[in-house]
Amino acid sequence: MRKLLKWIWHSTRTGLLLLKEGLLDGAVEFLDGEIVSARSGAGFPDIGTILLENKVINIEQLLQAADRQRRAERPAPLGRTLMEMGCAEETDIQKAMRLQVDQVIESLLALNKGCFEFHAARTSRDDITQNVSEVIREADVRRMFTS
Repeated sequence: MRKLLKWIWHSTRTGLLLLKEGLLDGAVEFLDGEIVSARSGAGFPDIGTILLENKVINIEQLLQAADRQRRAERPAPLGRTLMEMGCAEETDIQKAMRLQVDQVIESLLALNKGCFEFHAARTSRDDITQNVSEVIREADVRRMFTS
């Protein structure tokens, strides 16, 4: 998994990496080799939940943003919608995204085998990115302190 992430980073690929090993699946989105988002079927919290838990937004704001997304012809990502509404700052969204990505990447780094597909296309309208090398390094540090 590390080699695959680093290959995407070094080759500045843009697209969606889909991973599957047994019951664990995940997706990592890249823009020019940098991570835009990561998600997993392993039950990690979404951006809205992270922002609620960190008291950046309240439940009413989250519901309003979700309603705005439902009504939009081309809905923006939740973080972008909350920023447009004035409910959150870009730094708040970046921190929440970083936490989510870190948790997902840490779980995906544990994969020893499995299948992957890379779809080379821009799928997101979001432009908040994270450096692959830094995400891997932070996952390794957390693993050392929690082992």
